[in-house]
Amino acid sequence: MIGQAVEFAAEQHAEHVKWQMMDSHKNCLPTPISFKNLFLAQEEDDDESASLADVLAVLAEKYPGGRPFQAADVGKIINASGDWVDGRWIEITDEARESRATLRDFLFPDASEKESVSAKATGRRLKKHVGEPVNRGGNTLVLKTMPNSHTKALDFKISVLSPSAACGFAA
Repeated sequence: MIGQAVEFAAEQHAEHVKWQMMDSHKNCLPTPISFKNLFLAQEEDDDESASLADVLAVLAEKYPGGRPFQAADVGKIINASGDWVDGRWIEITDEARESRATLRDFLFPDASEKESVSAKATGRRLKKHVGEPVNRGGNTLVLKTMPNSHTKALDFKISVLSPSAACGFAA
């Protein structure tokens, strides 16, 4: 709330100087402020948000276009080591192994490689990061939730906002 008022005041100040309704200090020209952009710039330097950005990027690739997924789906990725296909065991690909490691390292940093994770535990850990915007490749990624009336479980989705869509307060 306060950030929005400060952003508005800075915008108004810049407009007043632009239209010569008031003078500005010669060493301190008015500049628009975006607390969202400042927050995202700060988050880029934070190791935890970088990991969250990696996790959201993995999930956005796995579930493109905001396609919904559930905590159980993420748990299956984390627990995967291979699959039975036509009666024989097939190891997961290097890409799948990397995705698995990214998700496990961030959501379950203290769990061993062999330890299986539950959908409930995965859901609890994902919920902690709902609504946290992170920068990744020039886009803003945000984990969102929505109730699924059919399965009675919570669906997650990744919103990918381009830089122009991420301006202001729309999320």
